[in-house]
Amino acid sequence: MSLALEDGRVPVVAEGEVQLHHDGFPEEVTAAFAAKYAWDVTVPDRPDGGRVLLQVPVRRWLLCGAAQ
Repeated sequence: MSLALEDGRVPVVAEGEVQLHHDGFPEEVTAAFAAKYAWDVTVPDRPDGGRVLLQVPVRRWLLCGAAQ
């Protein structure tokens, strides 16, 4: 997987296996989103949809650097 954190200037590539959370998001995650973005991530954005939290425990970092 690859991620660009915050403003995208420092990309990272990590290796790990994703774990899906369809409900019961950890309180520290919902609190962090609420504090930073004023966003309740537990509320679906569509009437027929839900949310999924992707958790990726990192096995190893493959790239940490600056965008080219």
